[in-house]
Amino acid sequence: MKKRNGFSLVELLVIIAILAILIAMLLPAVHAARSAARRMVCTSHMRQIGLAIHHYVSNHGVFPPSKVEYVYTNPNHEIKHNLIAFLLPYMEMQHVYEKYDFKVNWQNTKNKEARQTRIPILICPDAPSTRHCRYSTSNETIVEYFVSDYTSCEQIGPGVSKRLVDAKAITKRSDLRSMLRANWDGLVTPESVRDGLSNSMMLFECGGRPHKYEYRGRLGNPNVTPKEPIEGAQWADARAEIWVHDLCGSGTQMFNCNNKNEIFSFHNGFAVFLYGDGSVRTHAETIDPDVFVSLFTANAGDLARHP
Repeated sequence: MKKRNGFSLVELLVIIAILAILIAMLLPAVHAARSAARRMVCTSHMRQIGLAIHHYVSNHGVFPPSKVEYVYTNPNHEIKHNLIAFLLPYMEMQHVYEKYDFKVNWQNTKNKEARQTRIPILICPDAPSTRHCRYSTSNETIVEYFVSDYTSCEQIGPGVSKRLVDAKAITKRSDLRSMLRANWDGLVTPESVRDGLSNSMMLFECGGRPHKYEYRGRLGNPNVTPKEPIEGAQWADARAEIWVHDLCGSGTQMFNCNNKNEIFSFHNGFAVFLYGDGSVRTHAETIDPDVFVSLFTANAGDLARHP
C-alpha cells in the first residue's frame, strides 16, 4: 500500500493550537509596541510645542500668555485669544498666522479660515483623530472641531487644595499657579520662575474635547451638565485653558479623572507634561499629590521646601 504524504487531522489540530497560542502571546507585545510608539509621538508633539514657546521667549523676552482678554467700554466688544495663536509662526504655521487677525475676537468671521485649520501636532495619537460634535444650540447641526489636546493649566483650584490640605496629603502653599498665565496676571520671564524652569510644569494634556470622557477613557453622558460639546476644545478658543478642579481614585488623584477642562490623557495610567525648560516627562496618575503640586507650581517656594 502506498504511503500518503501530509499531516493527519490530529497533527493539523495540534499545529493550529500552537499557532493560536503563539498569536495570543504576541498580541500583547504588539499592543505594547504600538502604545509605546503613540507615546513617543505624543512626547514629540509636546517637545515641538515647547520649542515654539522658547522661540517665542527668544523673540519677546517673556513667555506667551495662556490667553488674552480685552473688554472695552461696550461689553459686546471683546477680544480674546488663546496661547496657540501666538505660537503659530514658531510651529511652521506662518500661513495660518498671516490669516489670523488679533485685532478682532478669535470667533470673528475674519478668523474663520485660520481657526478652522487642522494642526496635527496639537492632537495626541492616543486620542480620537477627528472630532465631530453637535452644536449645543442645535441637535441637528454636526460640526468638526479643530482641536488641541495640549493646553495651559493656570492653577490648582482652591477647593482641591483645601481638600488635600485637610487630608494632610499636601502641605499648604500660598501660590498654586503654574507657569503660563493670562495677560492680566503679569508677564512671566525665565528669571521670574522662582522654583526653576526644570521643576515647573508648563503645558498639559486635556484630550478628547469636545466629547466627554471619564476615567480610563470611558465615554461620559453627553446630556449631563456640563453637556457636550465641552468648551475650550478648539485650539483658537480663549476658553481652552484649564484648572485642576477635580480629584478621583482614592480621593487624591490629581489627573486623568475626566476631561471636563481637567488634566486628562488617553494614555494608560499616565499623562505627558511639558516643563518650563522644554523637557517632556511622563507621570503616573498615582503620583504623590504633594510631589505633583511641587512640580505644577512655579512660585510656591518648593525648591526651599524640597532641596
